Amino acid sequence: MIPVRTGSGRPGRRKDEETTMFNKTLICSAIGLSLLAGTAMASPDEYEREEYYERRGPMPFEVLDLNGDGVVTAEEHARVRSERQAFRSAQGYPMRNASSAPRFEKIDTDANGSISRDELSAWQLQCQSGKGRSARWDD
Repeated sequence: MIPVRTGSGRPGRRKDEETTMFNKTLICSAIGLSLLAGTAMASPDEYEREEYYERRGPMPFEVLDLNGDGVVTAEEHARVRSERQAFRSAQGYPMRNASSAPRFEKIDTDANGSISRDELSAWQLQCQSGKGRSARWDD
């Protein structure tokens, strides 16, 4: 490589600038990827929730936990349930069994006012095994 002379008269300065620029780009890329990875672990946004609203059956805990605090409150449960029913109705899906969707109190087995991941998993397992069929999720 032929040394490049800049205004300072020092050879190789351009290579130093390229290395610095490469390092800055690498650092910015690493920060961007770490932010994206953090977002992937967070609660789904409205668009992603709509993908789950279109599906039949139970929703993942992350979809119900709107604020990402690790529990589902009665307000979050009611909001997701009504959003899902409105979405499915607007899409033309039949709303049969909508009235038999599980009540918050039925899933909150320890009656502490919130649904934990374990409580939701236990409820979903119970529904899959046939013991909770009388109170299924929206169809």
